[in-house]
Amino acid sequence: RELIADLDSLPLPQHSIFVDRGYSFGYPVRIYRKMKVAYILSSRGCSEVCAFCSALRRISYCKAYRGRSAEKIIKELKHVISLGFNTVYFMDDNFSYDKQRVKDICVGIIKEGMHHKIKWVAQCSIRSLDDETIKIMKTAGCSTVCLGIESANKSTLEVLAKFIDQERVLDVVKKLKKAKIMIVAFFIIGSPFETAEDILKSIKFCKKVNPDMLQIHYCSIYPDAPLFKANFSGVLVIENISNSWLSSLKSFMNAAFCDLILEAINAGIARTANVPITATTIIISMIVKPASIDLFHLTLVNITKLYPAVKRILVYTSQLSPNFLKRPDPNHGNMSNIDYGYI
Repeated sequence: RELIADLDSLPLPQHSIFVDRGYSFGYPVRIYRKMKVAYILSSRGCSEVCAFCSALRRISYCKAYRGRSAEKIIKELKHVISLGFNTVYFMDDNFSYDKQRVKDICVGIIKEGMHHKIKWVAQCSIRSLDDETIKIMKTAGCSTVCLGIESANKSTLEVLAKFIDQERVLDVVKKLKKAKIMIVAFFIIGSPFETAEDILKSIKFCKKVNPDMLQIHYCSIYPDAPLFKANFSGVLVIENISNSWLSSLKSFMNAAFCDLILEAINAGIARTANVPITATTIIISMIVKPASIDLFHLTLVNITKLYPAVKRILVYTSQLSPNFLKRPDPNHGNMSNIDYGYI
């Protein structure tokens, strides 16, 4: 169906079903009593072009930004306060995208005296925060802002399509701290081409930012995300191996698992048509755990046979046990010449 353009036409969510359900909230909030958190989505869509963003999320909400009116948000805030909530998390991709709307919401909160009753948290783009916006957000009860900093390396930021620089980040951080707004900093490590030195540089920069909370993510290459489709010179990204592909297998302890990996490689070739046989780096994104170390290592050997130019293999997964981190026998295939690792 078509996306809903007028979000004000939607009824208010049924917040009452979440009262006293014991849901936790992980971000720091300047509140000195037991938190009762309500979740509000004040807009849909995101105009940013981050290369790591899930295609499914963009299909759900689309890239086209659509904001609910300040009047509707004020009405919803009154409702959640009446239910006993004292903290609100705005779940928008970029709450501060429309600065005039942010101002109107904040003015409405202050006018209704709700800034004395609730504290709130929002995800904001570094590029959309300025002195005026930060000041009125603080006055309206904003406790915490989440910032997607991602990396301190220009080359990594270019790969991720994050068009920000260190100077801008530090300037916004300085203004937020002056306003006594807490900061949650998002960083991504393990991006394509990122080295250990690059990660250490981001760690040093994080110390400069000195956020109230640090949230680190491994770079997950989702199928159909821009990062997945990117035709990096000499890099082949292999499609995620999903559980549905394994549903017909009775056991991982057979050669079918190797065939499955190779099927994923072929799918990856279809999506990155101009870098197959000449690929020098292969990135495998896995969401399942193979049961046989030998078969998994054999798969890696088969990859090196199919792609003789490969010099580096990276496996992104949270499912592998320490045993899988062991290097395969260097005498197998071309493995003696391969630099590979797991993140």
